[in-house]
Amino acid sequence: ESFLQEVVASYVDGKPLHLVNPQRSAFLPISATEFKAQPIRDVLKIFSRQNIVVYGLPQEEKVEFNETAFYDLVPSLDDDIDIQVTDLSIEPIKGNYRARLKVGTARQLLAAHRQDGGKILNALNFPGVVLTHPDLPLSSDVVSWNATRSRKMSQGETYPIPDMRWYLAATHGAAHMWHIDTNGTGTFIESEGVKCWIVAFRKDDSEAFFSDTNCFLPPFDVTTVNKEKWRLEAIILSPGSHFQMRPNTIHSVITINGTICRGGHLFCFSTMQQTAAGLIHSFVAELFITNTDHSATKTVLRRMAELCHLVFVRGRLHDNPRVLAHIPNLNDMEGVLNFLSLCNLVILANVLDGRTYQGWGQEDEKRTKKHLHDIKAYDRNAIPFEEREKYRHARGMCLHMLLWFGARYEATFHDPTGKDVPIDVLCDLVFAYLVQQGRALLLYKQKAEKHKITGYPGRTSKLLSVQLDAVFGIDERLKKGWISSALDQDTTKYSNLLWSGRKDLYFKKTSTANERMGQLFSYCDMKPTLPHFSFGIQCQWIHIA
Repeated sequence: ESFLQEVVASYVDGKPLHLVNPQRSAFLPISATEFKAQPIRDVLKIFSRQNIVVYGLPQEEKVEFNETAFYDLVPSLDDDIDIQVTDLSIEPIKGNYRARLKVGTARQLLAAHRQDGGKILNALNFPGVVLTHPDLPLSSDVVSWNATRSRKMSQGETYPIPDMRWYLAATHGAAHMWHIDTNGTGTFIESEGVKCWIVAFRKDDSEAFFSDTNCFLPPFDVTTVNKEKWRLEAIILSPGSHFQMRPNTIHSVITINGTICRGGHLFCFSTMQQTAAGLIHSFVAELFITNTDHSATKTVLRRMAELCHLVFVRGRLHDNPRVLAHIPNLNDMEGVLNFLSLCNLVILANVLDGRTYQGWGQEDEKRTKKHLHDIKAYDRNAIPFEEREKYRHARGMCLHMLLWFGARYEATFHDPTGKDVPIDVLCDLVFAYLVQQGRALLLYKQKAEKHKITGYPGRTSKLLSVQLDAVFGIDERLKKGWISSALDQDTTKYSNLLWSGRKDLYFKKTSTANERMGQLFSYCDMKPTLPHFSFGIQCQWIHIA
């Protein structure tokens, strides 16, 4: 009730903001006809600012909340599934809100739905088995996957459908309180019933607020309105609507009547900054602020980075209009920051993978002394060797792209007199951003541990520090920046997961790219500092597109 009261308090002249002034709202309602007519790049730009609600979609045969519908979700009604019991008397254990998750069956869910006064249940994870919505306009991940399927490191890979497509089922009154969706993903959903979707926005409309490393630390409470922090907006999702939610969106969902939803996750080039913030929040405070971990999503990010390398560095696929519509615009500050955010996430992929902190062969949360010894001495962890090789290759590819960008582009800002002042793109932006995110991640983890907010067991700040030292030890300039950040007394500059430096930069291609690229590579000493941190791509001469 308190949530809905705060939602109503945000109304303008008795109406929701998305009806009165949709450009200022967290939601942009748009008809299916109008949405389909929009150029892809325009849709991506809208999504970088607002969640999109498409209405007026043709409805297929109604999906009833019955046995027939559930047989499309599970082989047997008696198979175990994770069920969230909406019972706030179940206290979280050491900040772990998954204590409210129980194992049940679809049959029990149906029984509760049909019983007057039955239990309020919310089944959160029915993995998909087919790739629904393969042509979703916002889905840069699917575009990237298709465009890179013939690349050497991508051959034989299968798009992770169980992680990226799913169904939900909930009985009347089910409420999922404040959370962000996992691993920095965006989300789309189609409801066969009625749901009230509530999102929080900073009262001053500050995008940086939800990427602040203090955002989800005390006194934040996942079960209360937190109205001193933000304003609330809500929208009703009903049959015939398609909702697309940006990454790192704090939201709460109330089920109005028993319903089954079809949905999925996506990654979008135009929201990579928000993906970076959401993924780091998930890593640090996963058991507190988000749902289950999907490590396979990092494979998707790798494929997106591979597409960027193909287009930007190799000069390929320029005849593919769909690819060009998605790819970041490197003449634009936001496009550059999204591009750099993607590169940073792939470079830090091992660091941000929970399996890095699990022992090889570890089958549960109990890590043995042997597991810990192998992790510390040999960096031997639970990530399969083939996958680590792909991580290694992708890390080298993204480091190569950062060097390429530093050589290929110049950046300036206007001083108070209107004069153009140049910056060192590589040191003052590219490497500075990577160092900032790495240091912010470590300090965030240390603060969260003090507040007893944790991710999965084993992800300690000490082991995290070892992994980060290895990443930044790859390159002498990165190492220098990393050491300098550790000595910096002003830690406030590392309190946000988004770029905290100048955002008024103007970019243009340089005419001396090939010469500068050779100079940049000449200083590189990409020797490994841990077994899996070798550079991954031999630094040979590559013509700059």
